[in-house]
Amino acid sequence: MKLAKAEIFPIHVPYKRTVKWHSDIETGGDYVVLKLTDADGHFGCAEATTKAYWSGASLRTLVAALEDLFLPRFMDVDAGDIAAVVARLARVPDNNVAKGLIASACLD
Repeated sequence: MKLAKAEIFPIHVPYKRTVKWHSDIETGGDYVVLKLTDADGHFGCAEATTKAYWSGASLRTLVAALEDLFLPRFMDVDAGDIAAVVARLARVPDNNVAKGLIASACLD
Protein backbone atom coordinates (compact mmCIF):
# COMPACT_ATOMS: atom_id res chain seq x y z
CA MET A 1 0.00 0.00 0.00
CA LYS A 2 1.29 3.43 -0.87
CA LEU A 3 1.92 5.87 1.92
CA ALA A 4 -0.52 8.71 2.50
CA LYS A 5 1.14 10.55 5.36
CA ALA A 6 4.49 10.89 7.10
CA GLU A 7 4.85 12.55 10.50
CA ILE A 8 8.16 13.42 12.15
CA PHE A 9 8.33 14.04 15.87
CA PRO A 10 11.65 15.46 17.15
CA ILE A 11 11.86 14.98 20.91
CA HIS A 12 14.31 16.29 23.50
CA VAL A 13 14.23 14.57 26.89
CA PRO A 14 16.14 16.45 29.60
CA TYR A 15 18.02 14.27 32.08
CA LYS A 16 17.69 14.81 35.82
CA ARG A 17 21.47 14.97 35.99
CA THR A 18 24.32 15.26 33.52
CA VAL A 19 25.50 12.02 31.95
CA LYS A 20 29.20 11.61 31.17
CA TRP A 21 30.00 9.17 28.36
CA HIS A 22 33.47 8.25 27.22
CA SER A 23 33.14 10.55 24.21
CA ASP A 24 30.60 13.15 25.32
CA ILE A 25 28.74 14.85 28.14
CA GLU A 26 24.95 15.17 27.88
CA THR A 27 22.22 17.01 29.73
CA GLY A 28 19.45 15.35 27.70
CA GLY A 29 18.66 12.92 24.93
CA ASP A 30 17.43 13.75 21.44
CA TYR A 31 15.19 11.35 19.54
CA VAL A 32 13.25 11.34 16.31
CA VAL A 33 10.03 9.35 15.98
CA LEU A 34 8.72 8.68 12.48
CA LYS A 35 5.11 7.62 11.84
CA LEU A 36 4.16 6.43 8.35
CA THR A 37 0.48 5.95 7.48
CA ASP A 38 -0.92 4.27 4.36
CA ALA A 39 -4.13 5.10 2.50
CA ASP A 40 -6.09 2.52 4.52
CA GLY A 41 -5.03 4.06 7.84
CA HIS A 42 -2.48 1.38 8.77
CA PHE A 43 0.59 2.89 10.34
CA GLY A 44 4.06 2.00 11.50
CA CYS A 45 6.39 3.89 13.80
CA ALA A 46 10.11 3.89 14.48
CA GLU A 47 12.45 5.94 16.64
CA ALA A 48 16.11 6.80 16.51
CA THR A 49 18.54 8.28 18.98
CA THR A 50 20.49 11.20 17.59
CA LYS A 51 23.94 11.39 19.13
CA ALA A 52 26.73 12.79 16.99
CA TYR A 53 29.26 10.33 18.34
CA TRP A 54 26.99 7.30 17.91
CA SER A 55 24.85 7.94 14.86
CA GLY A 56 26.54 10.84 13.11
CA ALA A 57 23.23 12.71 13.18
CA SER A 58 21.73 15.51 15.19
CA LEU A 59 18.05 16.18 15.74
CA ARG A 60 18.04 18.84 13.04
CA THR A 61 20.13 16.93 10.48
CA LEU A 62 17.99 13.80 10.79
CA VAL A 63 14.73 15.73 10.43
CA ALA A 64 16.20 17.60 7.43
CA ALA A 65 17.36 14.35 5.79
CA LEU A 66 13.89 12.85 6.19
CA GLU A 67 12.08 15.98 4.97
CA ASP A 68 14.44 16.95 2.14
CA LEU A 69 16.06 13.75 0.88
CA PHE A 70 13.90 10.75 1.64
CA LEU A 71 10.19 11.34 2.23
CA PRO A 72 9.55 13.37 -0.96
CA ARG A 73 11.08 10.51 -2.98
CA PHE A 74 9.48 7.77 -0.94
CA MET A 75 5.75 8.42 -0.63
CA ASP A 76 4.88 6.53 -3.84
CA VAL A 77 6.61 3.30 -2.74
CA ASP A 78 4.53 0.33 -1.61
CA ALA A 79 5.48 0.26 2.08
CA GLY A 80 4.64 -3.45 2.26
CA ASP A 81 7.11 -4.36 -0.49
CA ILE A 82 10.39 -4.48 1.42
CA ALA A 83 12.46 -5.00 -1.74
CA ALA A 84 10.95 -1.82 -3.20
CA VAL A 85 11.57 0.04 0.08
CA VAL A 86 15.23 -1.02 0.17
CA ALA A 87 15.73 -0.19 -3.52
CA ARG A 88 14.29 3.28 -3.09
CA LEU A 89 16.35 3.97 0.04
CA ALA A 90 19.51 2.86 -1.78
CA ARG A 91 19.13 5.69 -4.30
CA VAL A 92 20.46 8.18 -1.74
CA PRO A 93 23.94 7.47 -0.32
CA ASP A 94 24.77 7.48 3.39
CA ASN A 95 22.15 8.71 5.89
CA ASN A 96 21.84 5.29 7.48
CA VAL A 97 19.84 6.53 10.46
CA ALA A 98 17.17 8.07 8.21
CA LYS A 99 17.08 4.92 6.09
CA GLY A 100 16.77 2.76 9.19
CA LEU A 101 13.87 4.85 10.50
CA ILE A 102 11.93 4.49 7.25
CA ALA A 103 12.62 0.78 6.88
CA SER A 104 11.70 0.09 10.52
CA ALA A 105 8.47 2.08 10.27
CA CYS A 106 7.54 0.14 7.12
CA LEU A 107 8.23 -3.17 8.84
CA ASP A 108 6.21 -2.09 11.87
